[in-house]
Amino acid sequence: MPGTAAPHLLAIERWAVLLGASLVGTTLIWGSPRVQLGACVGAGLSILNARVLRYLGARLSGARTGTPSSPSSVGLLVLLFQLKLGVLAALLYLALRLLPLQPIALVLGLSALPVAIVVRGIQYGLKAPAPASPYSDSYTES
Repeated sequence: MPGTAAPHLLAIERWAVLLGASLVGTTLIWGSPRVQLGACVGAGLSILNARVLRYLGARLSGARTGTPSSPSSVGLLVLLFQLKLGVLAALLYLALRLLPLQPIALVLGLSALPVAIVVRGIQYGLKAPAPASPYSDSYTES
């Protein structure tokens, strides 16, 4: 069923932006400059990661074109996903080596994406199911 993952990925991205901005705002008030820089870099990488994941997820599910992807394009997207992980690891290494930031604040900033995924799961789980159609014996997703 193409296109079903796109709303969830968009909601996860929005939650990641909200959580990252909250962390950065908190550190700007109470943190030292090293903590502020670490939180900003971590939240920025987390939000960028969420955005790339949404793009790759939409492409993988065929939500952009409305048609399922071919097996060769799926393989290319999996390769791009692995490349994204390598780029993220390299950026983290460079940030830790070159920037005067607090590593704990960097990790807290990076945690915006996993926390956003959990929050979206809880949000989706607490949503009441749509009423059943009288013409089918399954629930429809709203």
